[in-house]
Amino acid sequence: MPKGLAYAAIVQANCLNSEALGFPGLPPTKNKTMKTRIQTLFLGLALLAGIHQAAAAVLLSDDFNSNVLDTSKWSINTTPSYYAQGTPMVVVTNQRCEITARGYLNTVADYDPAAPGGLLITGTWTFVSVAGSDLPWIVTRSSSVPAGLFGEISDGVNFRISVSTAPSPSQFYIAGSGGATVTGLNVVSNTLNLAQGDSVNFTIMDDGTNLSFSVAKIGDSTQAASATAICTNHLAANKITFYNQQYAGSTAAVDNVIVQTIPPPFSVNIKMFAGIILNNGNIGSNYLIQATGNLSSSNWTTLTNVTLPTNPYIYIDYSSPTNSQQFYRAVSQ
Repeated sequence: MPKGLAYAAIVQANCLNSEALGFPGLPPTKNKTMKTRIQTLFLGLALLAGIHQAAAAVLLSDDFNSNVLDTSKWSINTTPSYYAQGTPMVVVTNQRCEITARGYLNTVADYDPAAPGGLLITGTWTFVSVAGSDLPWIVTRSSSVPAGLFGEISDGVNFRISVSTAPSPSQFYIAGSGGATVTGLNVVSNTLNLAQGDSVNFTIMDDGTNLSFSVAKIGDSTQAASATAICTNHLAANKITFYNQQYAGSTAAVDNVIVQTIPPPFSVNIKMFAGIILNNGNIGSNYLIQATGNLSSSNWTTLTNVTLPTNPYIYIDYSSPTNSQQFYRAVSQ
């Protein structure tokens, strides 16, 4: 008999004949003890797909609601750049972290995107005040060290947005600094035209090779952007940095930062299950659902005790995929 097939025969008050049911070759069996007439029919195979997605591991989370910098998670760097624009500051206030004049907010820990699971970074960026222009950088594989004339990061993969006081489309791209070389940049879409006071939600993925960056303006779904790129460089330091390449008087804020592993793809598990359909039973009556692997045997195993809720009633045996063959019957109590 093919693996996974399960048969049940019509059981009546005084006789049971498998050949009469269209299953020639099965040995005739009899049941003279049943007092209640009940029919059970072959259910066949039920295909059930189990969809499963493992949860991502949260590596860092901070909503800054305490208005105090959590030094177990963050460090700051306020060294002025060569072309300084005011006094660099990083301050947790107004339940967010505000960055002024090219200050650096760095993670204390390293988060290597090439490690199993990669990195998924989400959060909110707000252009609190803009004096001329503002160019936020969110950096993975970061050295956390400013090195450029305008305070640019020495090494890292930069995910960038821009805003200006003059109405103009916002820049949006992914670039590399120092030992990080970004190739294959593909700006899939960019409808951003951001201004002072705007906030965006950002999502960054970096798995050590593949990069993706998307933002969406809060309160205006028509303004959004997304891009992909590639960077295969593995750097010595792997901090995450939030930085503003901005003019004096510009302040930005980052909030609701979550760093986690990239959720693995959905998996689908398809199995075949056998079972039985009860017809003509008495609703509210009790029945034993029993099974055996050999119709010639008098040894039937009780799978469950059912108080019949409906008529007909379907019972699926979820253990059946492990059986080479199985037969089912219902016995009234």
